[in-house]
Amino acid sequence: MPKISIIIPVYNTEQYLRQCLDSIINQTFTDFECICVNDGSTDNSLSILQEYANRDNRIKIINQQNKGVAVTRNVLLKNSSGKYVAFVDCDDWIAQNYLEILYNTIEKLHYDIVLCNHYRYYSKDNEFVRYVPDIVINKKTASFDKFICGYNFGAVWARLYRREFLENNKIFFLENVIMEDYLFSIITYLSTIKIAQINDTLYYYRKQITSIMSDTDNVTVSKFYNNIYLIKEIIKRQIGCPQIYNFLVKNFFHNFSDTCKRVKKSGYGMEIFFNKSSDALHFFYTIKKDLYLKYKIAIPVSIGLLSVLKTKIFIFRNLFKIIH
Repeated sequence: MPKISIIIPVYNTEQYLRQCLDSIINQTFTDFECICVNDGSTDNSLSILQEYANRDNRIKIINQQNKGVAVTRNVLLKNSSGKYVAFVDCDDWIAQNYLEILYNTIEKLHYDIVLCNHYRYYSKDNEFVRYVPDIVINKKTASFDKFICGYNFGAVWARLYRREFLENNKIFFLENVIMEDYLFSIITYLSTIKIAQINDTLYYYRKQITSIMSDTDNVTVSKFYNNIYLIKEIIKRQIGCPQIYNFLVKNFFHNFSDTCKRVKKSGYGMEIFFNKSSDALHFFYTIKKDLYLKYKIAIPVSIGLLSVLKTKIFIFRNLFKIIH
């Protein structure tokens, strides 16, 4: 059994994949397996994976039709066997001593998660910017502090996880959601106080410039919906932290009006927004009494608010049709 399983979802990254794989097979720490899932790539990514697997028997390939990052990472977790797990994105790369330093640290401390700093690489300007997440682990308020840092920096790379910790807490990637990595990160932070952050900068994150229509809008709407998924997951796991519930509830309703405006402006996903928002408000309505009794958190949800929502969406939808 290898000491570390490196998990890499691969989709159409032939331009960067060799750099990623080279950084892995040249690690100073050698007792690892690297499992790559080719998630229905239509370029030469699979051929490159096969080339490297022929050169190094530590590289294993799973080939599947395109299913998305969350499903792919769950497949990789189930098929890996290392004592520790490391996630690497297929267009990024790692320092030569990345595994060695993280492994020695987590073994010495007997912790569940060890994090390192990273560089953000901007290929357009060939610029490296060192990024240090503000992860303050105060033992008295650990859950809240770690939730905030997970919300603001929710990547799953640049860290090493103890497999037993993930399995015992049944932590996996939520599927059919956007930004599944930050949901995964927050749940891991909330499930342990055994987290260490080291000052070494060992991961290189390639910052891609996307041309997606209104990327900022997509992120805002995603976080808006993901708050609901996260609250449901926290309730299911019986995590009793009033600060977290209070933050999520306030964040949801704070973003509600702004999200309405964004959907109105772009006309993007209006029907989906209406249906999901209605479901979300009904969900809040069902838990409002319990949260108030347990944590004194007042949720501003009423049948009247649902009516206002329906009226707004109706107006936005029909106005959009008239304009276009």
